[in-house]
Amino acid sequence: MSVSRLVGGLAARGIDVTVIAPGSAAEWQPRPGVKVISVPGEERWGLIRNFRRWRSGVQRVLTSVHPDIVHGQGLPVPGAAAVGSGTVAPCVITAHGSARHDTSIGSNGKAARARSLMLRFRSVAAIRAADAVIGVHPDWRVNLPKPTAGFVYIPNIVDAAYYAGRRRPVRGRVLFSGGSREIKGWDVLAAAWPSVEAAVLHAHLSVVGWWGDPPIEIRGSVAITGQLASQQMVAAMEQAEVVVIPSRYEVAPVVLAEAWALGVPVVATSVGGIPTLAEGAAVLVPSEDPRALAEALIGVLNGAVACRGLVLEGAKRAQAFSAEAVVGAHLRLYEELLARP
Repeated sequence: MSVSRLVGGLAARGIDVTVIAPGSAAEWQPRPGVKVISVPGEERWGLIRNFRRWRSGVQRVLTSVHPDIVHGQGLPVPGAAAVGSGTVAPCVITAHGSARHDTSIGSNGKAARARSLMLRFRSVAAIRAADAVIGVHPDWRVNLPKPTAGFVYIPNIVDAAYYAGRRRPVRGRVLFSGGSREIKGWDVLAAAWPSVEAAVLHAHLSVVGWWGDPPIEIRGSVAITGQLASQQMVAAMEQAEVVVIPSRYEVAPVVLAEAWALGVPVVATSVGGIPTLAEGAAVLVPSEDPRALAEALIGVLNGAVACRGLVLEGAKRAQAFSAEAVVGAHLRLYEELLARP
């Protein structure tokens, strides 16, 4: 989603963009000025083999494209392909999430530890070879394994529809869009929800963007919806009284900035990069604490927690996530790299 929004913004500025996509190119919606080329990813042992199949496929494409800039969207896999592309073009890597936390949370044993160490090794190698590294969080320590002189903070884009949206909150409605992975904290929210339901009349939990089978914790006040198109997600958030982010770790969740742009109060766990981004613009609670999460949600829904100042501050911070600001920052970085000897 983040890459698609950036690509669309660059194309709208007249930039000729080629997307090299792992797997099927059909997953990308056609955009004017954007060419999508599919390159097969790894089938097995990709990490051990340093993504050899993927990198060689990317190199073949770039040899024919002759790009001015090569931009790898993510660590370590796209980053490894960008810096190993064999071109003379400057190479940029954007670090989106945290591969280490994605691997370690919910996984135990020697295999998980070995995978985490190998991901770190591959990421460090890519960072060292890059001409610039973009972090979607201003503090490199949130999701980079080492500091780099070429670090630049540029956030992800929030779709313009969120800025243009109009809130029409339904009484008692809470929105969760994290999905089923353990790192997103659904089980913590599920444990907190009975207390919210008991304390707040008409409390209703709207779970959107869910992958796979519905969770067994479904109650009468919980509605589960699958993947939503962007405009559908805006409509769902317009009806929320509060957005909840109960994660065990986050770098810079886009849903936080989307809620800010739309003017919806946020309750989030104080983990990873959230405190730096959201202090003063969201209600923060400890991670993995269902009682604290429930109390915060009840306070917001019952009006015991004042949210007007938080919402106004969030609206100010949301301006940095607009397509104009983010695309402009990318173009300035590209121009700076191309101006170097």
